[in-house]
Amino acid sequence: MASPRSLRWYHENKDRIDKEKRKLYLQEYYQKNPQKFKLTPEQKAAKNEARRRKYAEDEDHRKAVKATVKNWQQKNPQARKRQRLRKLKITLEEFQSSMSSQNSACKICGYSDMTNPRVFPFVDHCHKTGRVRGILCSTCNFGISQFKDSPELLQSAILYLQANG
Repeated sequence: MASPRSLRWYHENKDRIDKEKRKLYLQEYYQKNPQKFKLTPEQKAAKNEARRRKYAEDEDHRKAVKATVKNWQQKNPQARKRQRLRKLKITLEEFQSSMSSQNSACKICGYSDMTNPRVFPFVDHCHKTGRVRGILCSTCNFGISQFKDSPELLQSAILYLQANG
């Protein structure tokens, strides 16, 4: 059996650990021992480089990390959604508000089937400014990106379709 202080022991027993009690203990521990957790930028860079090297070179480690991440994502869909939205600088509440204002449908074509998240909804944003424009289905979102977010190219495509039906 692994030592109680080992990471393996923690993962084998984490379902039996009182999470609130552990959280309070760790907060207190971090406050009492701040020197143990402050790394210089050079130390952080070295630690991250070693972590990246191990991930790149050790296939078993890479598979274990991927499995852990996938498991966490499946168990925490709302947290995962928040992570993805954070990259676009919007909150889950702002996303839900946008969905409500659009009647849970694509802002361009009106598609509203939310059973497959790979099709709908996508947060459309300007790649130059980062500003969120609306919620789209994958077809409309990819279409806009194929036209390089250019109103002129889209207008040209409209004229082409009108002339050549």
